[in-house]
Amino acid sequence: MAFVFGTTSSGGGVQTVTLSFFLECAAQLFNITGSGSIFIADKALQLTSVKVVYPDNSNTGATLQIQKLTGTTVPGSGTNLLQSGIALDGTINTVLSGTLTATTANLQFAVGDRIGATFGGSPQSDVVYTTILTLKKI
Repeated sequence: MAFVFGTTSSGGGVQTVTLSFFLECAAQLFNITGSGSIFIADKALQLTSVKVVYPDNSNTGATLQIQKLTGTTVPGSGTNLLQSGIALDGTINTVLSGTLTATTANLQFAVGDRIGATFGGSPQSDVVYTTILTLKKI
């Protein structure tokens, strides 16, 4: 189950949108596939940051990757937006920041493009991953 809370703010003429997601494990949220769509752009946006925190570190080799999905692209086969997936098996209750791809065009979303989340490795089936994506209007 995913809950989305959106906020907007304007600073220096740039409007940002912050999306907070509570992502449960891949098996429960994405029906065993490990991937799913979590957002559909309703305006031109650019991803500016990805953060995640989790309360359990028994996620052997588990990772979270954020993807850009266009047209009919299947979740899990989109364009990776992080240089590497965020490791979910480290220190618990620590906010981790993903390193975005250096290709700006990949971080930009047109109306109708989607954001997907893909779990890799072995995430725990009962862990909630609090994930925050920040996007700016372009």
